[in-house]
Amino acid sequence: TSDDDDDDEYRKPRILGVDDERLFLLEITIHCCDVANPCKPLYLAKQWANRFLLEAFAQGDAERNIGLPVSAGMDRYTTKLPTSQIGFITFIVKRLFELYAQVVTKADVAVNEMLSNEKYWILEKEKMNTKKELTSPNLKTINE
Repeated sequence: TSDDDDDDEYRKPRILGVDDERLFLLEITIHCCDVANPCKPLYLAKQWANRFLLEAFAQGDAERNIGLPVSAGMDRYTTKLPTSQIGFITFIVKRLFELYAQVVTKADVAVNEMLSNEKYWILEKEKMNTKKELTSPNLKTINE
C-alpha cells in the first residue's frame, strides 16, 4: 500500500552508512565543539590559538628531542600563528561549519564569527609578510 511505501521511504537512511541520523548529528555537534575555537569572538579565538600552538610546539620539541621528524605545524622555528590559523580554518573548520549551519541554523552565528576571524588572520599574515620584506636584506637565504 501507499502507507507502507511511505514507511519504507521514511526508514531509508538519507546519508550513506548512517542508520541513526540523530546520533550522527550529535556526533557531528561534538566534533564541531572540539574544533570551534576559530568560531569564537576574536579575543577568545586568539587565546585558544595561542594555547593550541604552545601545545603543538611542546609536541614538536618532544619529537625533535627523541630524533623524530617534527610534525607539520608543530615546529616552533617555522610555524607562524596566522598561517597556522588560516590553514586550520581553511582545511578543517570552514566546510564543517558551513555544512553544519545548513542543518542547525543557529550555527550561522559561529560561521559568521569564523569568517570574520579568518579575515583577521589573513590580514595578520599580510602584515607579517610585509614586515619581513621591509626588514630582509637584499640577499635572500635558503631559509626565507
